[in-house]
Amino acid sequence: MQFEINWELPEAEFRHQIETLIRDARKSGMVIPLPCHITGSGLELMALVLSQVNCDNCDAPCCRLQKFAEFGIPFLATEYQALVERMGEDKLTKMGIKLSGNTGYIPTPCPFLHKNLCSIYDIRPLVCIQYPVESAAVDDTVGLEMLSLDPYCPEARRIAKRVYMTLWRLVQKAPEVTSQASDLEKGARMEEMLRELKRTTDEEGGK
Repeated sequence: MQFEINWELPEAEFRHQIETLIRDARKSGMVIPLPCHITGSGLELMALVLSQVNCDNCDAPCCRLQKFAEFGIPFLATEYQALVERMGEDKLTKMGIKLSGNTGYIPTPCPFLHKNLCSIYDIRPLVCIQYPVESAAVDDTVGLEMLSLDPYCPEARRIAKRVYMTLWRLVQKAPEVTSQASDLEKGARMEEMLRELKRTTDEEGGK
């Protein structure tokens, strides 16, 4: 999905632009790219976004629907061992959960979902921990990956909209902020000069 953000639009038009981006991403099954380039591992950016996710009162579509995980919810060998220690291999097998090589899949709807709550929350797979962060989109203008979210997640859509709108407001204020910063810096230098002048005058007066 190709997109280009026009940061110079008025607020109402910019909001519509972002709502269209999110809607198109959902329709096409593509990710929602955030205006955040990933350098290094990107774990810090991911943590900032995930800390804003609130799953309260959600009907957990990510745990229920097949379209979120074509073969099921993937897990690693170490994660499988944690499940075995918690409930035993026989029970996992009866639930349709087994390890094949170094990976495996939990069938959907997830059997660990009870009353819209995860019953293995403390040992849930990494893919669950990092949801709704998805495979990164690429900003072709600079060749860098962008932190991206799953458009099917209600919280992802809310967070994406808030990130774009917050950045839009900062962009609009950027010239004013730059001017204020310059004025503050000049003021700080002037205060330092006055303090130095006063100190020098006091020393000469004491001689």
